[in-house]
Formats: sequence, structure tokens, C-alpha cells
Amino acid sequence: MGYDFSLFWEIGKHFLEGGDPYSLGSSFYPPATVYFFVLFSLLPLRVATAIFAFVNSTVFVATVRKLDRKRWWTWFLFPPALFVLAAGQLDLIFLYLSTFLVNGGIIAALAGSLLTLKPQMAFIALPWFLIRWVKRDRNTLAKWIVLTTILHTIPLVISPGLYKGWLNNTQGAVSWRMQQSPGVFSLTNLNVPVAFLAIAALVIAAWALFKDYKTSKVAQLIALPIGIWYDSVFVIGTVPYYIIIPVGIASFALAYFVSNALPLFLISLVAMLWRITKGSKNKTPSF
Repeated sequence: MGYDFSLFWEIGKHFLEGGDPYSLGSSFYPPATVYFFVLFSLLPLRVATAIFAFVNSTVFVATVRKLDRKRWWTWFLFPPALFVLAAGQLDLIFLYLSTFLVNGGIIAALAGSLLTLKPQMAFIALPWFLIRWVKRDRNTLAKWIVLTTILHTIPLVISPGLYKGWLNNTQGAVSWRMQQSPGVFSLTNLNVPVAFLAIAALVIAAWALFKDYKTSKVAQLIALPIGIWYDSVFVIGTVPYYIIIPVGIASFALAYFVSNALPLFLISLVAMLWRITKGSKNKTPSF
């Protein structure tokens, strides 16, 4: 319980005490995110863990109420969401931020900027909106560019060496991150060539940008090159709970049984098939 959060706390504590956060093998987040981890480390670990667990749970309830008002409580049975809550991961917070993108203006720009603190989340949530901001809302796009630039330039100015450490750690984790991916790159577990998967991912990602936002989210999840299976929390609200929750439970059980993350690809795959065959044809970014 709270293991992942304890790693974030440790990274922040190490950096606060003058150490290199990327000397810790568990540090894969961009330098700007490290500064947020410092806020966690200002409190004792147990206190910080309890506060974060409360915040994470509150954010989760607020998010699922937005995405599935009638059956929001059922999503507590969804294995990726349960894992994020139990481990103290950040994905549910980023999912919550993504629900503000539809608003446009400074709120959407700020939410989009904060999503880049975990690049995988930005990869899933942002592309659909960026294209539409380019076409119809360049004011929001300009605000997003400015805020994102400021966010990631601050650590570059204060501690330029952090980016080198981050890139080194990220490159070292590429192989196993692909194997843990919630999408097509998990097929590297079956020794499918990465080049073939990259082409398939590009086609899927590009195709979905011209569909509705829910379909785009699922497609970007499938195309995600370096991620973790619990990033599948982004399917919440895109597929009926009575379909995807049983699939999530079954795929999680199968992954545990075979000691391999590949079965968890079923979550995003089934979500994609449902979006194609039964999903809304509405092109607006409804939540």
C-alpha cells in the first residue's frame, strides 16, 4: 500500500537534501515533476502518504462522477483504478486534469500543461485537443505553449543537469516499459518487431485524431509506446462499466496467473473494439 508514492516521496526528499534525484533507479519523471515531489517530502512519509491517499480518492470520485454520472461507484471495481489508488500512483490525478481540456481558455491550457508532467498522460489526452486548438482556438493553444514552456524551463535554468539524468534513466527503461505498455507495444513480449508495432501505432493514433475524443483517448492508449498497464484508467467513461470492468478483472487475473503483462492489453483492445462498433458517432469532446 502506497509503495509508488513512497518512491515519489524519496525522490523529493533526496533532491531537497541536495542529491541527484535520477541517481535513484526508480526516478523516471521529467525534472519539473521532481519539484512537485519535493512538496510531498516536506512532511513525514506516513503523514504525506495518508494525505495523498485522501486526495487521490477524492479526485477519483470527482473524476468518475464527471465521466459516468449514473454508475460512477462501479469504477472502484476496475483493477487499474484500484491499483493506482492502492499504490499511490498519479494517473487518476492526470485523468482528472484531462477533463478540463474541453473547457478551453486558461483552465484548459493549464490542465494541458500539467499533463506534460507525465508525458504518457499527455500522449493519451492532448493530441486530439491540440489539433482542434490549432484549427479553432489558437488563443488556448498559445497559452498552453507558454505555460508548458515555463513549466519545463524552470528546472532547465535552475538545475540543467537534471535533464541529462532524466533522459539516461528513461532510455534505460525503454525495453521493460514497452513490455508493460497497455497497448500494441506489449506485443514485444511475443518478440513482435518494434518497427512493425511502431508503424501500427502511428496508423492507429493518426486515424483516431479524426474520430470523437473518447475514441481518440482509447486509440492513443493503444498506440502508447512507453507506458504501464494501469494507464488504462483512461478508458473510464469511454466504454460501459458492465463491459470493461469484467474484462479488466479477467485480464488482470490472467496476467497474474501467467506472470506477464500481455493479457492486460485486452482492456484497451476491447475498449477500442467497442468504440468502433458501438461507440458514439458524435465528434464533440463530451465527457
